[in-house]
Amino acid sequence: MRYKSTISTLCISLLFIHCQSKKMENAVKDMNTTVMDMHNVTMAQYGEIMKLTDALKKKAMDTSIANLVEVDSVRTELDAINESMMDWMTSYEEPESNDSTAIKYLQEQLQFLTKLKSDQLQQMDAAKQILQ
Repeated sequence: MRYKSTISTLCISLLFIHCQSKKMENAVKDMNTTVMDMHNVTMAQYGEIMKLTDALKKKAMDTSIANLVEVDSVRTELDAINESMMDWMTSYEEPESNDSTAIKYLQEQLQFLTKLKSDQLQQMDAAKQILQ
């Protein structure tokens, strides 16, 4: 009788562990999807950023020295944002594990991309104001 009780407890424990593992696997998968969605939104602006950067280079040739610093600063920031994204894409690796370490890594990646997107939008707005 004790043998059956032990086996039942073991089976219930294994079932519980499996369910918890599946929940963590789904959480990691969902978080990774969120990170990739943020990446896609940020990368969708790449073409516009390139056009703005080119327009700022032309504007720098046709502007007074007083405005040159601002034009150059915004262009440099846009270039740096692009470089940051390229570096991120090179170093990003999808987690192979389904544990709290993977969740923490993905949260850090999402935080980085969120900041990058914010900086990107801010500098794009600055560039558009200069070009008007």
